[in-house]
Parts: sequence; C-alpha cells; structure tokens
Amino acid sequence: MKAQNKIIIKHLSGSKVNQIEEFNFDQIDQLSIGRESSNAIQFNPESDTMVSRKHALITWTDFEHYQIEDLGSTNGTYVNDEKITGPVTLHAGDTIRMGSNGPSFEFELTPRPASHLAATRMVSVSGSKSTEELIPLELQAGIATPVKESIGKQTFERAIKVERSRSSRTLVASILGLVIIFAAGGFAFKDKLFKETVVVDKTTEVVKDFFNPAEIAANNVNKVVFIEFGYKLIHTETGDDVYHQYMEQEDKKTKKKFQVPLYIEYNGKIEPLLGLKKNTPIGRPIAVSQATGSGFVVDKNGFILTNRHVAANWNTTYHFPPDAQRGSSCASEPKALKWRDR
Repeated sequence: MKAQNKIIIKHLSGSKVNQIEEFNFDQIDQLSIGRESSNAIQFNPESDTMVSRKHALITWTDFEHYQIEDLGSTNGTYVNDEKITGPVTLHAGDTIRMGSNGPSFEFELTPRPASHLAATRMVSVSGSKSTEELIPLELQAGIATPVKESIGKQTFERAIKVERSRSSRTLVASILGLVIIFAAGGFAFKDKLFKETVVVDKTTEVVKDFFNPAEIAANNVNKVVFIEFGYKLIHTETGDDVYHQYMEQEDKKTKKKFQVPLYIEYNGKIEPLLGLKKNTPIGRPIAVSQATGSGFVVDKNGFILTNRHVAANWNTTYHFPPDAQRGSSCASEPKALKWRDR
C-alpha cells in the first residue's frame, strides 16, 4: 500500500532559505531535485551553483519508506553531512545538502509514521550514560509514558551523527560570530588603519562570483576545440555555385589575351553579372570565404564558445577581388538569380 504521508521540505540554506514546500506522495512517486525548471524541487539556476541541473531523486520504495539517490551530480549529495554513493533510506528529520557547502533542506513527514519516531530526533548523548536513556522528543513532551529499552546499532549511530552535525553547526556559528565582530571593529577604525581610500569595483566583485578564471580553466582545459568553417553563395533552386561572369579580350597592340569582369545596370545600380557555374565558361565564385580559430565546448549538446572575431567573417560585407574592380558593361539585363549564403 502506498504511503499517504505529506512530504515537507524545510529549506535551511540557499536561495530558498526559510521556505517550506509540501508534496502529496499519494499523487506522485518521486521528487526530482535540481536547477532545471522540470524538477519538483527547483533551485535558483543563477545563485545555487553547487546544484546540478539534475542533482538527486527522492522515491517511495514501500509503505512508510523513502530513499534518495544522487543522479551523477558534479558536487555530490550529502545526508546528515555524509556523502552518499548509492540509494540511501531517508528518515523524518534527516538533513539533505546539495554539495559539501551548497543549499540544504530538512526532510519531514506529516503525520510522522510510527516507524520514524525513534529513528530521528534524539536527546543528546553525553559522557557514560547508558544508551537506554535516549528517549524520543515526543515521549519527553508527555505524549506517552517512556519505556526503557535497548536500541539498535543503526539508531545509536544515527544519534551520534545528529550530535556531530549539531556540534559542527555550533562551531561554524561561533566562527561566523567572530568574523562579524572583527569586521565591525575593522570598519569602525578603518580611517586609522588605512591612510588611503581604496575604491572597490562592485561590478567586478559580482562578476568574480560567476566567472572565476581558475574554475573556468579547470572545467574546460580538456574541452578546447579547433574551429574551421567557410561559406559561399549558391543558387537556391538548383544548388549550383553562383559565379561572377568574365569575358576574354585581346590587347590590340600586344595581342595578349586577358579576362575582364562583366557588369550590368539593374534597377538603376551597377551590379555584377551573375551566372551559374555550369553556364559560366569564364568566371569567379562569389563570396567564398574561410576562417579558423579555437573555442571550447560548454555543454552536453556540443555548444561551442569562441571569440567574436573568429566567427565574424560570415557576416561581413563581401569585397570583390582586385581584378574585378574594372570591367565591361552588358547591354541587356539577364534574369536575376535567387541566391543565398551557405
């Protein structure tokens, strides 16, 4: 039978801190986690950079049992500050973190199943007290009369992990408090400590958060590619190359033959006389250009990032070669060709 519990996601850090999301597992079988918009639990794609597009997945296994698994994310998934390497069973009150220092949330069930009561929030373990004194918070509040009994190894280990997690959070809070105190003191005496005024470029600081040179180099050193491309004009109806027509002439004095380009007046403008390659005995191809450069692949679809000047040649104005600067005119207007770049 499928569980009828509501899953409560309490965001503890990240862009969604202090937000609460609810999901009915009688309507869905799994919760996907990541930065893509298709995920049930979606993180901010701009600020939550520790989260992958498809990061982790929470699924229902059987009655009152849920598990989470990492979907091959870049920074890994942590349950109660332990990095998981395969599917892990979730209990109400477990803390899930995307990456070692990414956004985190608490996994909760309401109503909480009986099988989850003794496996989640426990009183602190201290000194040489017997493990029999570990009592769920619900019993301490007077909901039921506590009965002393021995607990299993997994429950005891989970209580130790919770205590370590609390100690770690306390240590981090203390360090942050000291940093704030020193920062406030430094700000108060900044005029005495620093004789010169330092101008900080806030725009540069923001850019550094998203474009770290060392991180870009580390992520893309094996993705550099060589780029080579070209284009030309072709006739859209036949696919044949478009040529600028030339004609052969003879110098009356030297008797030497030479070729000159042909031009016509079309709609009041002087235009080159164009023709298809197969119908042009003497001519030159139009707008043939090539370029090379380098770039690097930035996503799984093969999108390549490169400098603007590398790919700018295709969009520049075509310049006729030097030998086409002067030519002869034709009396009649030939049928205009439809052509496009390729």
